Amino acid sequence: IVTGESARDGDNGLNDLNVVRRNPFHVERDFEGFMRRDILSSTLLTQRSGDIFSFSTITGVVRWKTHDATDLDYSLRPLFARDDREKDLQLTQEVRLASGATPIRLTDNVIMRWQTGVFFLSQNYNQDAATSYPPYLLLPQLGVPSKQHLPLSELTDLGLGVYGQGTATFGEDFDLTFGMRLDNEKR
Repeated sequence: IVTGESARDGDNGLNDLNVVRRNPFHVERDFEGFMRRDILSSTLLTQRSGDIFSFSTITGVVRWKTHDATDLDYSLRPLFARDDREKDLQLTQEVRLASGATPIRLTDNVIMRWQTGVFFLSQNYNQDAATSYPPYLLLPQLGVPSKQHLPLSELTDLGLGVYGQGTATFGEDFDLTFGMRLDNEKR
């Protein structure tokens, strides 16, 4: 399974409410911003089934990045502008082992189906959102524009989970399902 998206949109539709009420359908900006977004994801499913057990894997990869710029002060004056760049890469892997087509017979009236597996997650996210200020606003004595990078962030996420589940069927009318899952995640 492969999916993708590429979007090239215009500026955010944000504006000062009083200005919109005075002049609907018009915005005041000293520049027109934009939004660019690219997403690519893929999933690979594999399965092998037999009478005694079945084995399956699910592998997923998602990569996306965005870049948007906007006029933050919503005016015709060049006061505040924001340039935001984000990107993420996420990988997931799951491996399952389960009972096959023929359930385990515990007694004449009780059968058992089961599943166990391991799940892994890795994610790397980065963001650099820079707000620009004109030279006369924050440092007029130096006459230089300034930028504030907030947030300037990275997120590395690693996760591992193991699980097991069983279902005992008593006769034809009663199922008893039990299971356990343990997860550990480090950010």
